[in-house]
Amino acid sequence: MGYSVSVFLKYSLSIVSLLYPIKMLATDVYGPKPFNQIIESTFTKTWSPSPIGSIQNREHVLLIDAETMSKCLTVDSSDPYLLGVGDVSTLSGGLGTYGNVMRSIFQILDLNTAVLSTESLTNTYTFHPWLASYHAIDADTVASSESAGSIVIRDKNSFYMLEQSTVAFLVFTMTGTPSSTTIQATSRYVYNTELDSAVYELDTNWSANQWLKMNDSSIELTAIESEATEFMLADANDLIDVSVPAESDFNPQGTDWQTNSFAAYPETVWDYDDSELNSDLF
Repeated sequence: MGYSVSVFLKYSLSIVSLLYPIKMLATDVYGPKPFNQIIESTFTKTWSPSPIGSIQNREHVLLIDAETMSKCLTVDSSDPYLLGVGDVSTLSGGLGTYGNVMRSIFQILDLNTAVLSTESLTNTYTFHPWLASYHAIDADTVASSESAGSIVIRDKNSFYMLEQSTVAFLVFTMTGTPSSTTIQATSRYVYNTELDSAVYELDTNWSANQWLKMNDSSIELTAIESEATEFMLADANDLIDVSVPAESDFNPQGTDWQTNSFAAYPETVWDYDDSELNSDLF
C-alpha cells in the first residue's frame, strides 16, 4: 500500500502533537495592546511646548496657560464629559501616560468645516477632544441660556447624541497670536428636534461676552474680559504624531487636504446593542 508524502506528514505531526506538550509547537505572536492598556502605558518622551504656526482650521493643539506655562486644559480621566486642568510638567518631562497626553489634545475646527465646498471659512472654531472627535466643548447649562459658569464636553454628532438632555456646542473666536490668545465663546448652537428635519440652530439668547478663564484646578467662563486667560496654542505634533505629513506612507503623493463637503449621515443606522458586531468576539 502506498502513501503520499502529504498523508505521511499529516499523521506524523498528529503523533508528535500527542507525545509533546503543545507549548513546544506554539509560536509567540505579538500585537498591539488593547486601547485601554495603551492609554495607561507610560509616555517617556520629553517635550518643550511651542506654538502652532498660525490659528487655522484643523490644527491639533494643547491649550496652555501662556503666562505660567504650567497648566493646560485636559479631559477628566474619570469622566470624559468633564474638563479640568492638567500639569504641563507631567507632559514635558515624560512623566505621564499616553492617556495624559491624549486627553490634553484638542482639534480646532472652523464652524464651516463640513460645508467648505459651498461655504467659506468663518475663522470661528469649535473645540473637539482628540479622544472623542464627534464631541465638542459646550457651556455647562441648558439650552436658551444667556451665560454659564463653566464648560463641559457634549456629544455633538454621534448616533447617541439625543440621549443627552442638552445637545449643543460653543463656537469660539480667538484674539491674538498662537503664542498668546484669548478665547471668547462668541456663539452657541442648540440642536432643534422640533423641526421636521432636526438641525443645529443659533441660540439667540447666548451672550457673546464670555471668555475662557483657567484657574489652578478648574476652567470656567467669565464675563470680564480682563480676567480671560491668555493661552498658548501649543503644537500637538511636537508631542505625539497626530496628523499625516505630506509624502509619508499614508500620503505618498503629498495630496493637499480637499474642501469637499462631508458625506451625508446615513439614514438607516442602528444601535450597537442591535448590531451583529455586538458579540463575545468584539
